[in-house]
Order: sequence, then structure tokens, then C-alpha cells
Amino acid sequence: LLPIFPAIPRIVYTLMCDYIYWVESLPYSTISAWINIIQAALIYCIIISAYKPRLRYWASVFTLLLIGSIAYNSYTNNHRQEMIIYADRKADIIQFINGRHQTIITQDSTRADYMTKNIALKYNLHRPIIDTTTRAVYTDKTGKMIIITDSIMQGKRTTHPIECDMLILGDIGHVGAKRLLNNFSPQKIILLGTMKTWKRQQFVNICKETDIPCVDIMQEGAIIYKNE
Repeated sequence: LLPIFPAIPRIVYTLMCDYIYWVESLPYSTISAWINIIQAALIYCIIISAYKPRLRYWASVFTLLLIGSIAYNSYTNNHRQEMIIYADRKADIIQFINGRHQTIITQDSTRADYMTKNIALKYNLHRPIIDTTTRAVYTDKTGKMIIITDSIMQGKRTTHPIECDMLILGDIGHVGAKRLLNNFSPQKIILLGTMKTWKRQQFVNICKETDIPCVDIMQEGAIIYKNE
């Protein structure tokens, strides 16, 4: 609905919020809840339908459209399944979204909070769970296995390669690409921003030789995987 009236609702909503901010700044005042633009418009529709009989029909139609929009947004947010991989050289940041819950894999929680806050506000997510482990295995709702690692097996070898749908790699130290593929058999490899440039090129080359899809996050930019 907002593209139809791009300016007026935002201006009115901004003025309302500024007024509420001023009220909140008064001594001994506090606000524990906020409403968005759609909810504010819904309130005005209800008021108009109650006090303006001539406009009651259009207010009722608009109210139904707003209720449908709220229901759709709520359904979408509660059933959201996404993995967002950020392109950042300072820290590895991977955000798992399950409904309104989120888990962030990173070595730098401050940097991760800065990078992910826009997505959290957009989707109205709960406070994130920060996971700073360097080796983690995740399985999404479709059963895909995702392995995130910075330290490959700590010098150990496996009897058979571990099969996984996605292998996400950051700074893996001195471990070479061929040795890594002796331990893992991934369907796709994703290279994060903290991986050194020469090792990144090593993985790109060997992935071409073995026909394994490889995504270089610093070349492709931040990517979003939606689990349908």
C-alpha cells in the first residue's frame, strides 16, 4: 500500500514518533511498546469508520486490506528460514534466521551486531544468540547439513570424507585445499572474507578441477540462502 502514497504516511508517522519521543523525554515518563506505519493507519481507519459515516465504507475496505497485510507480514516473519552470509574482511559473520529467532556465528560480537542490525530491525527479530565457536555443524529444516569451520579437524584425518551440503570456510590457517577435501565431501563451498587471498585462489582452482560449486564471498558480496 505504501507505494500508492509514498510520502504522506511516512511524514505523518515521523511526526507522530517525534511527538512520542518528546513525551518519553519528559521526567518520569516511559514507553514500553511501539507501533509501525500499518498499525497506525489501522487505528485511523477505525476512528474514521466510527465518526465519519460517509467514509465508513472506504474505511472498512481499507481496514480489511491493512488487516490482510498485517496477517501476511506476520505469517512471513514467523515462517522465515534464511541464512545470510556477510562479506566482511574483519570477521566472519553468518546469520541464521528461524522465524523471528536468530543465531549469529562470528568471532566478533560487536562487529556482528553492527552488520546485522538492519536485518534484525527489518524482520523484527528477537535478540540474537551469539555463537563464537570455530567449528559448528547445523542442519536446517530441510535436512541440509551445513559445516562451518576455521580449524579443519586440528590436524586429524577422517577414514572417509564427511558428506555435507555446504562447507563454509574462513581463516583455516595452513590447511591446504586438497587435504581439506580428504576430510569433507561438500556439495558447495563458500569462502569467507577472513580467508587469505592466496589460499582463496587455491580453493577456487581446485573447485574448478573437481567441479565443486565455489562461492567467493568477497567477489559475490553478501548472499542470502532461503530454505524453502
